[in-house]
Amino acid sequence: MTPQRSDSLRTQALLISTAERLFAERGIEGVSLSEINRVAGQRNKSALHYHFGSRDGLLRALLEKHRHRIDAQRSQMLEQHQNPESLTLHEAITVLVQPLSTRLDDFEGGGVYYIRIMAQLSANPQHPLAYWMFNETPSAYAMIAQTISRYMPKAPTAVRLRRAQLLNATMFHALLLQSHAADSPAERTLFINDLIDGLAGLVTAPVSEASQAAIERYETNLSATANHHPASV
Repeated sequence: MTPQRSDSLRTQALLISTAERLFAERGIEGVSLSEINRVAGQRNKSALHYHFGSRDGLLRALLEKHRHRIDAQRSQMLEQHQNPESLTLHEAITVLVQPLSTRLDDFEGGGVYYIRIMAQLSANPQHPLAYWMFNETPSAYAMIAQTISRYMPKAPTAVRLRRAQLLNATMFHALLLQSHAADSPAERTLFINDLIDGLAGLVTAPVSEASQAAIERYETNLSATANHHPASV
């Protein structure tokens, strides 16, 4: 690696670590790019734009940094199972949650900031990066998601997708709250296990009569809309 390339990577890492702390503390939209440059000690005011192009480019690089590491941990956990494709729901959610829970105290590596940023993003499905986050998923996460999907009750795709979004948002907001807690090791262990149990219950909760009636009204409205606006041929 050339000295110039090495310097470039160090600058990128510094900008990412600065951004993740500021985004976590004040919100993704609450920090200007010029402030990130300044706090990172960059005299070149265009350094961030040069390396990442935009706020979303910086945010994506930040998320990828953590996603790769978390997926590697999940892959290691899956390898401990003789047949990862036959995981129980509890096992799948454990693999989902545990690598994140180890980051609750990770200030140096930015893991706790990642959790706080993901809590923000999970509450905003309209964010420009939402499609990328939930459709271009790392391999281990994809396997976990398939297992979780098998345990969901029979329902229209829109309902199942909404439940998956609720699972993700609940997980990250619970971790967000815990990241501010001064808990003991015993309390932390209880929190993690209770979170896994709660998420499993969210996945398998049956569709109530009220929800089934709402589904039928929803499907009727969809059918009426489709008949009123036939597709062009």
